[in-house]
Amino acid sequence: MGKTRNVGDISRSGNKRKRGEVNSADVNYGNVMRKNRDVTASSKGGALKTKKNKGSDEKGKGRAGKAKVERKKPEKVQKARKRAKKDEFPGIRTRSAPLQFYKCVRALTEQQRAAVREMGFGRMLTFSVDGLPAKLGYFVVDNFNPDKMLICTPAGDIKVNRKVIHKLLGIPTGGQKFSSIGKLPMVSDAITEWRARYPGAMVPPTKMVKMIDDSDGEDSFDFRMDFIMCFVAVLVDCHKQSCLREEILEYLDEEMDFATIDWCDFVVEKLRTCKDTWNRLDPQSFFVGPLAILMLLYVDSVECTGMEVDSAVCPLAFWNFKRLRERERLEILAGGFGAGRFKGLTRPRNYNVEQWATKEERLTILRQLIYVTKKNKVKIEGMLDSLLVESHEDEEVQELKSTFDSLFEKKDSEREDHDDAVDLASHKINSGLEDLRSDEKNHINEGENAGDGIDDDFSDGSPIVSLYRKSLIRQNKKSVKVG
Repeated sequence: MGKTRNVGDISRSGNKRKRGEVNSADVNYGNVMRKNRDVTASSKGGALKTKKNKGSDEKGKGRAGKAKVERKKPEKVQKARKRAKKDEFPGIRTRSAPLQFYKCVRALTEQQRAAVREMGFGRMLTFSVDGLPAKLGYFVVDNFNPDKMLICTPAGDIKVNRKVIHKLLGIPTGGQKFSSIGKLPMVSDAITEWRARYPGAMVPPTKMVKMIDDSDGEDSFDFRMDFIMCFVAVLVDCHKQSCLREEILEYLDEEMDFATIDWCDFVVEKLRTCKDTWNRLDPQSFFVGPLAILMLLYVDSVECTGMEVDSAVCPLAFWNFKRLRERERLEILAGGFGAGRFKGLTRPRNYNVEQWATKEERLTILRQLIYVTKKNKVKIEGMLDSLLVESHEDEEVQELKSTFDSLFEKKDSEREDHDDAVDLASHKINSGLEDLRSDEKNHINEGENAGDGIDDDFSDGSPIVSLYRKSLIRQNKKSVKVG
């Protein structure tokens, strides 16, 4: 008789079995596979899964004879995914949250609002940003280059300079810089009295807002200091404890007109050093610079698919925490920040200025509108006269002429008075053009945002400059043709 082979040697021997011969090893293997399938099928409906343990006599049991189970860990998987997503879009921690300035603006009386306009901060009265999303904030700060003064995005680079800050915030520019004012020999009595109203080592914005809210609502030097210092501490530069940096008090006194200070230059200089104390790799590091200003520059310069923005509304009034958080959500869903179309800052001429403009600013705008209206009136009259010569009996032409005449139909005396007023306004505008032309050399080197037109405004945001440029181009073309 031949030698009897062990069952375990059959599979390794390579010998073929005879047809119909049953192998005990196959039977055992099939039983094990069926048990595993049954256990796996039942575990899909529950939270437990049987695991085979080496050294056990029965499949699925440990050495002690008890079934060894392994729990599914969906919570850990979800946490891991959230952690990976957080690493992809980290958030920023800031001490310059805008909520307190938002409350400050809402607490002002009409008399105090008039004082704010007089100081040149009228547009800040529309400030509606009551919070900032952390992930969008991290992207903006991380991509801000303080050496080149650019916010570098995939859509394009956003330039940050005095002109851009003025276009966004509307605060005074072109006046005295703090570097030229210099520190005073000693803190003035008025500043000392103002500081004495805040006992303690530091002045937090919360106390300044409460001081404004509890005041009698009248305009005073203390109120103006409260408002300006709240603006500085919340939106420009603050201490690590979210309090005012009191070095600025050494430059101010009660005789200083806040409207004559170049606040745009002050913001720009603080932006140059705003990242010195921030560590992008440390999640516990706080950013104490102008986060709200950087974020508003970004969201107003780069479009986002699915986000409807009303360009007729000032960005300070349009954007709030709810809209900024929705903007953050949409950009993350699109794959990342800065992937939209670059359009540049919204031009101030498109804003509804009734909410923030002073009386003098509105008068200037009205003079400009009257000047343009007069030019359009002369052009319309010329076109109508030519149409009347060609088609005198045409009904459409006659209807247009009647409509036009009804718009400007006045008595002769009223017409003469109106023309005199228009001429006076035109004279004032023309005299102002000389000042604008003389200032052009001072502002031409500051640069403009990518995407801005060639007829962009100067630092004062006056739309009459583009009209002046276009008129010069037309005059040059005419002179060339005549020559």
